[in-house]
Order: sequence, then C-alpha cells, then structure tokens
Amino acid sequence: MAEFLKQIPLVVWFGCAAIGVAAIRYAMLLVQRSRRAAASREALRRLGQVVEALRAYAVAHDGALPKSIGGVAPDWERQFVYRPVPGTTFDGRLIVVYDRGAPHALVAFPMLRAGRAAVTLGGKTLVLSEEQLEKLLAADNGLRVACGLEPVDLVDSQAAMGANDSRTTGAVETRAGKQAMSDDE
Repeated sequence: MAEFLKQIPLVVWFGCAAIGVAAIRYAMLLVQRSRRAAASREALRRLGQVVEALRAYAVAHDGALPKSIGGVAPDWERQFVYRPVPGTTFDGRLIVVYDRGAPHALVAFPMLRAGRAAVTLGGKTLVLSEEQLEKLLAADNGLRVACGLEPVDLVDSQAAMGANDSRTTGAVETRAGKQAMSDDE
C-alpha cells in the first residue's frame, strides 16, 4: 500500500489538499450564513409589514400611496428607504421600498457579501448585493421617467448612514431618506 501511495504524483496530492481547503472554507461560509439567516428572516418580516401597511394605505386612499413612509409608521424611516410612487396603477417593476442597512448575507465564494432586500410596486421581493441594488435603483429611475414620474435623486448612502460600515460601498439612497435621518439626529 505504501508503494502505491509513493507512485501518486506530488501534483495530485497538492490538488487534493487544495480541494480539501476549499471544501472546509465553503462549509465555514455555510455556518456563517446560517447564523445570519435569523436576522435576515426578521428583516424580511419587517419589510413585509411595510408592504402590507402600504397596501392598506392604498386601499384606504383610493389607490394613492403616501409621500413618505413616515406617514405610515415613523420608526420605519430608520430601517427602510421609501421611493415614493403616486399610486398603485403605475408599472409594477418600480422599486417602492428597500432596506436602509444590509441585514442579508449572500454567499459569494469564498466569502459572504452584504445584501439588501427591495420590494417592487407589484409586490416582488428581491435580495441583492450592494452593487446590484445600485444598478437596479439607477434603472428604476429610468423606468420612472418612462412612466412620466420624476426620478428619485440618488446619493451615497455611506454619507447618509455616517459611513459607519465599510461593507456597504456603492449603495444608494434617496435624498428624502437622508433628510429624514438628519432630522432624527
């Protein structure tokens, strides 16, 4: 048996070791992801409450949506960014609300990446990386213009959040959301 092991080329041993290290690293990522899953579920639950409250508001106001999320529940302005839409009759692909922070974990081997959830006017929930969200919000502004709405100004969310989290680079937020945060401080 020892003779057989000596005949295996050194490259094969290094390959097996590299595969073993990659497997261990992936297992560690899955453990980290499961630990963050509870926080992610809670954030999605709160986002679902926001969507339900906006739907109830629209039903009570003949399809109109509020100009700010503070009109529905003031404490949500700290957790979510609201992108106002005049009513529910517009394109269902418009982004209405998304996480202010990044409570979700996305596996991007060999590490976890911060993610945010966004909800469209049609009720679809998307969990995206910071870069994907930035691109989606820029595209959303284009869709808003195509629908005859004013685009929502985009500003660097690190400035709005006080640049307290270096993992949230490239994220964006509305000026209205930034103003609401500065009023709270």
